[in-house]
Amino acid sequence: MFEINTVMNEGALREIKYHLISTGRRIAILLIILAAVVMLILGIVVQSAFLTAVAAIAVLVFILEYFWLLNRNVKVFLKRVEETAHTREYRYSTSFLDSGMQIINHTTGSNTTISYGDIKRVKETRSFYLVFTKAGQFTLLDRMAIDVAGKKEALRAFLQSRCGDIRWK
Repeated sequence: MFEINTVMNEGALREIKYHLISTGRRIAILLIILAAVVMLILGIVVQSAFLTAVAAIAVLVFILEYFWLLNRNVKVFLKRVEETAHTREYRYSTSFLDSGMQIINHTTGSNTTISYGDIKRVKETRSFYLVFTKAGQFTLLDRMAIDVAGKKEALRAFLQSRCGDIRWK
């Protein structure tokens, strides 16, 4: 029904990096930062230099950890691409067939089909649609190729009919 060609490279990974951290992990980090901010405010209110300093350091450390984690995911993914394809990008096509979502990696020659029942959600970014599976795997779809062809709503309706309770954000 649809076939979309996409290039996954460092620029693409940098654009989607915020979506590669699971919601649970992101919430946990944000709750820890929030708790440290509350401790910081409490330290200021009770005029405890020690508590204020410890809380300020904790806020800084957890914010830096969050950004480190984002960039680490990009670097690890790029290392895996270089290791398997000896290049810094994958060129692949994604086809939506009756049997499932077929992904053909033209860089490595690999081919896989993901059952529609395993697709959980689609996330929109500036340049891509990210299709996530229940196990957290993802594939990128070139948004320009879909939007210019006027196929966004058709793709959305197709995935809704095949995947059932898919979330589209």
